[in-house]
Amino acid sequence: MMRSFIIVFAVAVAGCQLFLPEFEIVDDGGTDSNSNLAANGEACSQETDCQSGHCLNNVCCPPGGECCNENVGCGVLVCDLVTFTCFTECAPGGEEHDEYCVEGFHCDADVCLEDIVTGDCDENSDCVSDECIDDNCCEHAGLCCGGDQDCPEMFDGCSVNNTQTCVFSPFSFPDTGQADDCYDSSGTLVDCSTISPGAEYYGQDGHYPGPGRLYDDSNTDWIVDQITGLSWTVGPLSQDGWDNAVVICGQETAGSKTWRLPKRHELLSIVDYRSGGGVGVDSVFGFSPDTVLVWSVESTGDNSTKAWAVDFDTGDLMRAEKIDTGPRYICVAEN
Repeated sequence: MMRSFIIVFAVAVAGCQLFLPEFEIVDDGGTDSNSNLAANGEACSQETDCQSGHCLNNVCCPPGGECCNENVGCGVLVCDLVTFTCFTECAPGGEEHDEYCVEGFHCDADVCLEDIVTGDCDENSDCVSDECIDDNCCEHAGLCCGGDQDCPEMFDGCSVNNTQTCVFSPFSFPDTGQADDCYDSSGTLVDCSTISPGAEYYGQDGHYPGPGRLYDDSNTDWIVDQITGLSWTVGPLSQDGWDNAVVICGQETAGSKTWRLPKRHELLSIVDYRSGGGVGVDSVFGFSPDTVLVWSVESTGDNSTKAWAVDFDTGDLMRAEKIDTGPRYICVAEN
C-alpha cells in the first residue's frame, strides 16, 4: 500500500534552537504495488503474474513447488490447498495418508494405489466398496459378508470366490406347482385365465408360470433335478442331530459326487406348493412330507446352537436346535 510522508518542522523560540525535522507516516489509503498480482492458487500465464513470482501449471504458488489448485491436479496425489503445491508422497515421515491420494486410490507401501474391487486387502480404504472382510475386498457395499450367516434370508449365502458378497442362487427355481390355479375373493379355486391383468386379484402365483418340475430318477441312489441341476439322495430319510447330518452327508460317495447337507434355498426348491393350498414333495424323493422337518447346512447365526430346517408339511422355514435328533436329512450334490 502506498504511503505519503509529511515533514513537520518544529522551531524552538527560546535560544533560537532549531530542531531537526520529524517525520510522520500517514496512511492515505493508497494501493500496494503487488495488489494486482495473482495470489497463490490463482491462475497465471507467466512468473510476473504472481505475487510469489512462481507460476507453474498456470497456477501461482510459492517458489520451488509444483503449483496446483482445485482444478489443476497432481496425478494420483492431491493438491495441498494451504500451500497450493502438490503433495510429493502420501506417507510423509512413514505415516500413510489416504487423503493425500485422489478419489479411487489409497495409500499403501508409501505410494497411491488404485482401490481394489475384489482381492487382498488389509483395511477398508483399500477397497472400492470401502469394506475389507477376512482380508478380502467385498464387491458390493451393503451386501458384504464373512460367512453365510451374515446374509439376509433371501440370499443363497456368502460367495466362495473371495468377493465376500451375499449372492443369490445361481439356478432357476422350478414353478411352485400351482399351474393355472388361482383363487377369487371368496377363496374359491378358479382358472387364472378368468382374472385379467389389472383386475382385482390378478397377479397370483398361477399368473406367473415358471419352469416345470423335471426329475431324472434313472439312478437308484440319487435323483437329478433337471431344472436346478442338483442331485439328491433318495429317501426314506433318516433322523439325526445336525452335527451328525453334516458329517454323514460329507461322507456320502454315491456316483463319486461331492455330497453335502443342502442350503436353505436348495431345500425350498424341492417343496411342491400344490394347487388347492397343499404342500408336498415329489414321490421320486422317496419320503412322505407329513410332519417331516429336514435339516439345512446353515446355522441361524454366528456360533448359533440352532440351524435352519424346512418343514415339508407346511413349506415353512424353521429354526431347530442342532442337538434335536427329530429332524431328518437329505444330501445334495452339484452336477
